[in-house]
Amino acid sequence: MRTDLVKHQNKGFDDFDEIIKISKDALLKEINALIENASHTGSTRCINDHKLKERYSIKALTMSEAKKHAREKVSTLLNDIQSLIKKGEDVQAVFSSLEYRLRFLMEYIIPKTYWYSYAQTARQLGTKKIYVQFGDSEDREEHEATIDTARVDFNEIPAYHSYCSCRLSLKKEGVTA
Repeated sequence: MRTDLVKHQNKGFDDFDEIIKISKDALLKEINALIENASHTGSTRCINDHKLKERYSIKALTMSEAKKHAREKVSTLLNDIQSLIKKGEDVQAVFSSLEYRLRFLMEYIIPKTYWYSYAQTARQLGTKKIYVQFGDSEDREEHEATIDTARVDFNEIPAYHSYCSCRLSLKKEGVTA
């Protein structure tokens, strides 16, 4: 996308709508694939953590919250990029100043999706409560340590922010098998 926009800008064109639209679609397709993979992996981990003797089938999990969040963030980011370029900003400078937002999104949405699927799978397997493992994180001051699986809210599970190291478990923090 950056390369296409630079070429477009160097040719003196100022209409970037089509490049932005195609880039957005491709970016969201890739992010959605990563979300689906994280969901599958989180669900598989929960099944493994349960140490089930027999094979168990769970219903398909919806990742609409994660995909909606990603779509909104990507749309905002690309709108900001387009706006700055239309104002005459250099494409390279715009990308350098805003690319961190995409990295932060990925460092947030993928682990959050993973743990959301973990929580949803735990509910389907009959687990009533799961526990947040905060470790040394200060997140324990703002978030509950126990999550009732009957009402898992996408916004109330880890990752709470980019680079969050909190995780979910079937056991309370500090308790071993």
